[in-house]
Amino acid sequence: MASIGEVLQFYLFAHLGIASLPDWDFDALFVPPDYGGLPVLTYPFKVAAQATGKPIYIWTINDPEQMNKLLEKHIQGILSDYPKTLDNQID
Repeated sequence: MASIGEVLQFYLFAHLGIASLPDWDFDALFVPPDYGGLPVLTYPFKVAAQATGKPIYIWTINDPEQMNKLLEKHIQGILSDYPKTLDNQID
């Protein structure tokens, strides 16, 4: 799992189009949907994660509408305090 610093560096590199340059020392990105008012799950971030083989897991999503939006974006995982609500969105 990427540290906060690694996520920030990955985010910046993704937006610069150079996320594939470093040999990242993590297997997955566990991130909130936004941080400090900035969206984390941007198009460049998602494309860079896919290109580098790093799955994205979003936390903590408890709103069913937000769960649906993330499921439509084919995120690899959603962490929630209400797994049954998430399970209902998948069915």
